[in-house]
Amino acid sequence: MKAGIVCLSNAKKKDYKDNLNTLVKTLEDMGVETVVSDYIFEREALVAGNVEEVSEAFMKLYKDPSIDFIFDISGGDLANSVLDYIDYEIIKNNPKLFFGYSDLTTVINAICERTKNPSVLYQIGNIIGENKDIQIKNVSEFFKAYKDNKDLKAMKDLEFFNMHCKLYRGESFSGTLVGGNIRCLLKLAGTKYFPETCGKVLLLEALSSEKANIIAFISQLNQIGAFKGVKGVILGTFTSYESNIDNPDICELFSKYAEGDFPIAKTEKIGHGKDSNAAVIGEYIRV
Repeated sequence: MKAGIVCLSNAKKKDYKDNLNTLVKTLEDMGVETVVSDYIFEREALVAGNVEEVSEAFMKLYKDPSIDFIFDISGGDLANSVLDYIDYEIIKNNPKLFFGYSDLTTVINAICERTKNPSVLYQIGNIIGENKDIQIKNVSEFFKAYKDNKDLKAMKDLEFFNMHCKLYRGESFSGTLVGGNIRCLLKLAGTKYFPETCGKVLLLEALSSEKANIIAFISQLNQIGAFKGVKGVILGTFTSYESNIDNPDICELFSKYAEGDFPIAKTEKIGHGKDSNAAVIGEYIRV
């Protein structure tokens, strides 16, 4: 199998080179050959190249029939800048599994909304992080399953895709999964890339947002009708918020401020933690 490695959000600092070499070696040890984009490292503040160059390199990977996966190793603020430069027809006609997290929520949901192709909310860098042993085990099992059968529905029982959700409000629910990082998802509000949420399951998580930020984000989601008709909401980890023991439970916060009586579930396995599992945006899920 073969994977492309890209940075569509903030470029990596030069000192990330050793980490990238380790990531490439680890993937190769797992049986995945890699092709690294020319636009990974910072050339000027946060930027690896102009948006046209970065997007063209991204599309080149989609057009390469030998590529099975595209792993984005970035995060930050810049990912939505590429959205108007992506050729969604190329993506639709050359489906690959795109992996990214955090700011790549913008690209993942845009791809799913414009092409109906699923993408994976997951940071491949976890396989060289502090929980690398279990991450390598889970990702290796996924690679083996994918090599044998590319149908994601057949992989729903893999630990890699297990969210370990617990219901907070309501009963079981199901639907196509959309969403990701709450701050980054809202960068799509008012654009043609914001996902249809009615009849879907909405996944939300956050890294650095505090209580006031989250209430503001929930209010904006209310105002754009994102909770209307949702089958349910899954809340991942809200890292900074949940580190403050004086804050109310994140499910309680959503129950109080989000309009509607939709079911709410909680998972500790989706978010920015190095122990996070993967969520397939654009695929059916049952909680």
